[in-house]
Parts: sequence; C-alpha cells; structure tokens
Amino acid sequence: MSEINRAIGSITHREEDSFPKGKNHLFAVGINNYEDKKIPKLVNACRDITDVAKLLKEEYAFDDQVLLLNEDATRSNIINKLNELHNNIAPEDKLLIYYSGNWTR
Repeated sequence: MSEINRAIGSITHREEDSFPKGKNHLFAVGINNYEDKKIPKLVNACRDITDVAKLLKEEYAFDDQVLLLNEDATRSNIINKLNELHNNIAPEDKLLIYYSGNWTR
C-alpha cells in the first residue's frame, strides 16, 4: 500500500524540497457561550477548536498555536492576538485562521 501524502496542499516530495520551510501557525477562536442570551449556546464549538488544534499539531507540525475559547475570545483579545501574529510571522510562514461559533452582527 502506498504512503498517504499529508503535506500541506498535497505537495509532492520533490516540490516540497523547494517549498519555503517556514513555521505553521494556527489562530483559532471557539465560542460556545455568549453573554447575550438571545444568541443560542453551542455544544461543540470549543471542542471543534481543540480537536482540530490537536490534529494539526500531531499530523501537520502546527506547533505555534493561539486558541481563544469562550470568555477569552473577546473582541479586544482577538484583535491583540492578530496584531501579535502580524508582527511575529515571517514571510515564509503559513497561518491558518479557524473560527467556530455563531455568526452575529
């Protein structure tokens, strides 16, 4: 049986040799509970974030992870973390942003 290719974007080994060797970063926000009682509570949003983060770390070398869950996922914390990432990520790095929660205005 052939080996499964788990490279980002299914890059072949030969192409991977010439691909920039930057770090993989994950920025993820998960919200189950909202202060506004009109917004329904969720069950799996935070678990989705932690499950995806674990998979990305174990299988795809996403060692640099910022996870903001529930009460830590404030507007100011999200903006501050995005600004930190902007200042700290190198041009050859990759960034995955993942959100799990209700979409509100």
